[in-house]
Amino acid sequence: MMDRYFVNQLTPGSKVNEVFLLCNAQLREYAKGRFLSLELGDRTGRIGAVMWDGAEQVYQSIKVGDLVRVNGRVGSYNSKPQLTINFIEKVDQETLADLSDFLPETKKDKEAMLAGISEIINSVKTPHLNSLLRLFFEDTDFLKQFKGIPAAKKWHHSYRGGLMEHTLTVVTICNRIADLYPIDKDLLLTGALLHDIGKIEEFSTGTVTDYSDEGRLIGHTVLGDEMVREKIAQIPDFPSETALRLRHMLISHHGEYEFQAPKKPKTPEACLLHFVDNLDAQVTGFLQEIDKAKANGKSWTDYVSVIERYLYAGSDGVYVENTYS
Repeated sequence: MMDRYFVNQLTPGSKVNEVFLLCNAQLREYAKGRFLSLELGDRTGRIGAVMWDGAEQVYQSIKVGDLVRVNGRVGSYNSKPQLTINFIEKVDQETLADLSDFLPETKKDKEAMLAGISEIINSVKTPHLNSLLRLFFEDTDFLKQFKGIPAAKKWHHSYRGGLMEHTLTVVTICNRIADLYPIDKDLLLTGALLHDIGKIEEFSTGTVTDYSDEGRLIGHTVLGDEMVREKIAQIPDFPSETALRLRHMLISHHGEYEFQAPKKPKTPEACLLHFVDNLDAQVTGFLQEIDKAKANGKSWTDYVSVIERYLYAGSDGVYVENTYS
């Protein structure tokens, strides 16, 4: 694709004639009728946009997930850049050779991450657990999905490849601390590698990540448990006690009922997995928000609703691009 202007390059006064991903679209009332309130995005971020004329007709011609070409000018609203649109139309995705400009993606090397996961699998010496892991991670279709989806819709690792990145970090931390405790290390590592596999079915991915019907009605913890049970059934004489403990790790890794855990952790391996999983999710979420604030020269982030607070980005105003996303 030819050079383009990205969202993070748009400043008040900029004229815009560019293709963006339509992330949100709403018709809203004002004194003279209705206007169109939009959110446009690409791999660098999102920007709010408004269209005053012909809003209802345009609203019927576009939908969230479309790529749209917009013509307009950037202004400012509530101290943030906002695009006022003169013209907008849907773009045929098939005319674009590469969608990577529009979809946030991990900055880490996917093949290197996969090699790290393979190394951990090779370290699991318990035969039945090693066989279970290979049934998943040597499956081409599974790997394709696992490598491509995010770990969450918004808060942490919310980009393509995010699930693999999050999984590798969780299992790496577990591998480093397991020897501090008298636990079943192989079981811990297996649970860490498989704890979020249900997200493959939980998310409906495309140009916009959203929940599938199964994701909303069942959730990734139960979906992951079902996937593991299916694979275990293919392994002769898989120990029932091991299967029970592993399944418990998967369905309890969210820790609390209020966070949609069907069960609270009741084994040391499940306890460790829960806290390590939450550690990586929270720290990465913090870093993502702070990174966005620093990129905009701010000392504080915007209000982060998921954790109900602002985060301190530092007073030096120095922006250093991280490699976690």
